[in-house]
Amino acid sequence: MAYKNILLTLDGSLLAEQALHHVIMLAAPKAVIHVLSIVTHEPASLLTEVARSGAYFSPVINSDVLDSLNDVDTKGNSQRVHDRHIYLEQVTRNLVEAGYTVTLDVRTGEAANAIIDTAHDGYEVIVMATHGRTGFSKALLGSVAETVLRQAHCPVLLIPVRATVLAN
Repeated sequence: MAYKNILLTLDGSLLAEQALHHVIMLAAPKAVIHVLSIVTHEPASLLTEVARSGAYFSPVINSDVLDSLNDVDTKGNSQRVHDRHIYLEQVTRNLVEAGYTVTLDVRTGEAANAIIDTAHDGYEVIVMATHGRTGFSKALLGSVAETVLRQAHCPVLLIPVRATVLAN
């Protein structure tokens, strides 16, 4: 089956780029491929959230310090969004040259929710790679692919990390 309106997710990793090969096999001629990438929050914002949640326990926490951490985080996020957009332009160049209409969208926030929200814009399929996290890292970081698979309203093609290993 060839799809005309595809949501492709890329996170900047080589593993995620494996989805580029698969999207070509799924795409109808002249399909629209919307490439979504989510820039997640930096550790500074996590530190800020933790500090704010426990601020009333510690007299050392100063709101000026927390605000300055957020300013650094915001500036860092805007640079990372810019860098990610440039990256997407580079890695999707072959799709454009092959005649597909490619749109790029870089957002900040939580990846699974952003993907699910974007998919409600009428995409026929979501294509994404998995990172193959297990154990503690999966418990700590969660599985974006698993959440998307459970909550998406359209088909989801997951490219497992083992498919990448087998292809090489």
